[in-house]
Amino acid sequence: IARDDQLLAPVPLTVVELPSVMSERPEVIAEMRTHLLGFMSSGTVSLSSVKKNTGKLAAHGQGGVGKTIMAAMLVHDPMVRQAFDRIGWVSVGQTPNIMEMQRTLFEQLTGEPMPVKDGATTQTQLEDLQAACKGKRFLVVLDDAWERVHEKQLNCIDPESPSKQLVTTRIRGLMEGCDEVSLNLLTP
Repeated sequence: IARDDQLLAPVPLTVVELPSVMSERPEVIAEMRTHLLGFMSSGTVSLSSVKKNTGKLAAHGQGGVGKTIMAAMLVHDPMVRQAFDRIGWVSVGQTPNIMEMQRTLFEQLTGEPMPVKDGATTQTQLEDLQAACKGKRFLVVLDDAWERVHEKQLNCIDPESPSKQLVTTRIRGLMEGCDEVSLNLLTP
């Protein structure tokens, strides 16, 4: 079923702007899209450490190699936007405010602010976020993750749904049991 542009998932305001001039790597984008959308791989770029489909993809590589831009290109891709009802994007970094990021994701994914609760913790907010995502078709992008614990505190996708999580990181193996694509090994 074709959907017009108004029915594509909106791109969150937190997504970085694409540069006017960039070295595009269509084979990388195609492979990452393949993983996120679940159709057969082109075989051009191989995903390393391919695991059982966990709904997660990690793009790792040194700083400046283009992980964030690749993720932003995917989020802007009409096929990706058509496949998901909502897209969430947070830039994690080395010292993230997890509770604020959970609230941001909640609002991006539900269209409503997260209800304020006395005594809220990262765990109680994660539970609220996971409940809101149950059974949905969402794409969640965690850009520039540095620690596994932060990924876990922001992982709201329902593994029983078609939702997916894309994590960009400098750290190979940051996420256990997921597919990874190494951008270090690719030349622009």
